[in-house]
Amino acid sequence: MNKKPIILLLLIVFAVNIYAQQGIILSQPYISSQLLSPASVGSGIYEQRIQSNLKSQFLDGNNLYRTLVSGWDSRFKKADPEQKNYFGIGVQVISDQAMAGVINSNYITLASAYHLFLDDNLKNELSLGLGVTYGQTYLDKSKLRFGEGFNIDGTYTDANYDYLNSIKPFPNNFYFNTGLLFTRHTENNFIQGGLTASFLSRPKTLVLNVDTASGMKSSAFFNYEKILENGNTIMTHLAFSNKNGLNQAVVGGLYSFPFKDKMDKVNRIYLGCFDRLGEAIIPSVSIMMDKYSFGLSYDIYNNDLSGANLKQNGFEIALSVSLGKKRNDWMRTIFD
Repeated sequence: MNKKPIILLLLIVFAVNIYAQQGIILSQPYISSQLLSPASVGSGIYEQRIQSNLKSQFLDGNNLYRTLVSGWDSRFKKADPEQKNYFGIGVQVISDQAMAGVINSNYITLASAYHLFLDDNLKNELSLGLGVTYGQTYLDKSKLRFGEGFNIDGTYTDANYDYLNSIKPFPNNFYFNTGLLFTRHTENNFIQGGLTASFLSRPKTLVLNVDTASGMKSSAFFNYEKILENGNTIMTHLAFSNKNGLNQAVVGGLYSFPFKDKMDKVNRIYLGCFDRLGEAIIPSVSIMMDKYSFGLSYDIYNNDLSGANLKQNGFEIALSVSLGKKRNDWMRTIFD
């Protein structure tokens, strides 16, 4: 029996169902702060930062998704040096390919946030952020040609594919997202909790009135890292989201220990695991070297599809680079 039609059908069903309901899913979202909340832009203990995640997912050796998320953020310079509160600004670019490049979606987001300090020591702050996203989708019709679309001599028969005319030539749209974020950052610990509402979804590709991707995605997350007595640290990331009635939860954490630590530089290795409940177990390792953080994770799927003969897997690499001078002497965390 030829497995290719079955694999292609499963790819289409899986890609459309999961992508439409939840959108972009990362295995190391804590290294992509803007994706978690627009209220995070301008945070971190350095003047600027660049964060990137590259995720690939496969089904029985076939490319299911390839997602690149990259962002930059910083603070506005304050005209009054006595003014402690500040504005943050950021830009994020997302490139998402589904079904081996059949569907290509690209997004660019501009975000800003106002950060209000709640104490004189500048350790507790509340921030409110707003992001505006322009999204565009391209569907490669040439990759939707099946055997019955060709003549016996191998030439393409356009008449058999009139239904492709229902695909929009240039699907695009604007979206909004907003977030509220509380952060406590001291010399020894980091506590952060946020609420986000996002309308980001893939632009509607068909003229037909079928749209399962729209709707608001509401999410909450919690980040925590603490220095232990032996100089090691423990971190955790918890997240919950809901869109169109579909819930998703992530729990887990990393344990770190220093190497070649110096007075003015922080170097750590993080090891641990996360669980995207009902979907995947995610072993992860990260290396922090002063202003750089590099992470690697592998998704071990435990959903219904992973029990079939078709094997599903995925991996992700993440990179965060901090730029400029250090703003304070607070603890350097993997969330910065």
